[in-house]
Amino acid sequence: MVMFNQQLIERQKAVELAESLESANAKLAAYNAKIESLTLQNERQRMARELHDTLAQGVAGLVLQLEAIKAHLGANRTERATAIVEQSITRARSTLAESRAAIDNLRAVPVNVADAVREQVEHFKQSTGVACDLDISVTENQLDPETLDHAMNILSESLTNISRHAQASNVKVSFFIQNKTLELEVRDNGKGFDVKQETKGHYGLVGMHERARLTGGQLAIESDANGTCVQFVVGRS
Repeated sequence: MVMFNQQLIERQKAVELAESLESANAKLAAYNAKIESLTLQNERQRMARELHDTLAQGVAGLVLQLEAIKAHLGANRTERATAIVEQSITRARSTLAESRAAIDNLRAVPVNVADAVREQVEHFKQSTGVACDLDISVTENQLDPETLDHAMNILSESLTNISRHAQASNVKVSFFIQNKTLELEVRDNGKGFDVKQETKGHYGLVGMHERARLTGGQLAIESDANGTCVQFVVGRS
């Protein structure tokens, strides 16, 4: 009788253990589904930012140029229309190149961060003619690829905004990495803008803040009539 009761107890324990394991597996499956959903959502947001930084901005510029061409042709200003056509062709080619680069960026982060930063700055100088000083130091980089990717895109968006809106004549880029700390500053002497107003409707600025949030870092944008300063910091207490 005692042995029978012991078997019943052991069987009950086995049933309870099986139920506990089943419940734990169900919770684990739910957690995995949630993680996968969040991962896909983050990837969609990342792709949306990349498309904004390249295709959306490039196509928007082409639309404006085509509208200008139409207006000039309607007024028989063919010489001016022809000039804008040439500009549109150049812009279309540039947008295509940037889109291809953005696709490559989605696949991989540059191995040599310092070279990637120098390349971005050099491209900015060549495409805009605006003077741009670079102060860079990378020491024992221990940052993960995702953080570096976000930093590179914040730099790219900052330079893009300067080229399109700031009317600046001088830009200063500071980029420092030591171990797990990253500090990026992009400063220009342009006309500035209302940060609070622009952030509400400017997808690029919203995307920059979102990138900073994903890294656990801090992004600060200050702007007045003397220019704009963008600061991005990760890993500094």
